[in-house]
Amino acid sequence: MIAFFIIIIIHELGHYLTAKYYKWNITRLMVWPFGGVMETDDFYNRPSKEEFWVVIAGPLQHIWIYIVLLVMDGYHVEHVFLDQLWIVNTVILLFNLLPVLPLDGGKNIIFRSI
Repeated sequence: MIAFFIIIIIHELGHYLTAKYYKWNITRLMVWPFGGVMETDDFYNRPSKEEFWVVIAGPLQHIWIYIVLLVMDGYHVEHVFLDQLWIVNTVILLFNLLPVLPLDGGKNIIFRSI
């Protein structure tokens, strides 16, 4: 459960830090053990390029998490632990890519016109 929560925090921080980079007004960042959300008044009001990067920044965090897991495997960390982290990271990533709002996958509709 702790790994699940940490991966969700990392994912949401990807959105948050990218939105801050583009100077978005972030109204709230909420993280729960089963998910998280970054609320902003700027979404759908900013250039498509910015919205694309803010949306994709969350899922991109999972890539470096996979790299860390591969490095840990090279140091022979207990495989059951790594297997569980791999599964948790994958489940969170794939679930978040479902084409349903408010998930990141549901927000890709705005990018079809790009």
